[in-house]
Amino acid sequence: MAAAVKPEVLRFPAPREMILAAAEGVVGRATSAAKARGRFVLALSGGSTPRPLHETLAAAPFVSRMPWDKTVLFWGDERCVPPADPASNYAMARQTLLDRLPRPPLAIARMEAERGAAPAAAAYEDVLRRLSPDGIDLALLGLGEDGHTASLFPGDPALDERERLAAPVSARGNPRVDRVTLTFPAFRAARAAFFLTRRPGKERALDSILAGSSGLPAARVAPRETLTWFISES
Repeated sequence: MAAAVKPEVLRFPAPREMILAAAEGVVGRATSAAKARGRFVLALSGGSTPRPLHETLAAAPFVSRMPWDKTVLFWGDERCVPPADPASNYAMARQTLLDRLPRPPLAIARMEAERGAAPAAAAYEDVLRRLSPDGIDLALLGLGEDGHTASLFPGDPALDERERLAAPVSARGNPRVDRVTLTFPAFRAARAAFFLTRRPGKERALDSILAGSSGLPAARVAPRETLTWFISES
């Protein structure tokens, strides 16, 4: 078994600095992937932290530097709500990123979670294997106060998945609804993962993970090449 990638930890005094650095990182990975393999496969995350990153990537100077016409978009997780629901991660991405782009991405593979968690997870597995046979180039992730990431919550059966790339999750999070999530096998197959988080309110989980504890779900994300934590101290 290959050795785990050592995480790079980048700390910033405020969220804006963190977002700008993460945007530079996304553009760098996108440019390299498009040049090397002809396309860039990006998995978006939900939650509040990605909103300003989406808005930054959709605005100058980053929007013109991104190879959108070679970018394939996936999602790390989704709630089982209609795609226009305010709780939908897809709806948030459309509002903050997709509708602002000058040209559409090469492909947009949303999780059709309104179909129900189990059938949507099975369908997304097929889409992932068809559109991303070599794995995701970059997964954007957040951190919950309880140490969850995507919809991989402490104690959930999805944590034990060893083969499937997507799995159903029953009634978790806020709002407490069924969900679909990418699994640890999907994140292990990814080339890189960026965690974006603000330290306030996440201190216990963040300190535990950075100290090397493997007890929380976010600590178990282990991409093939690069793992970077972007942390705002305020």
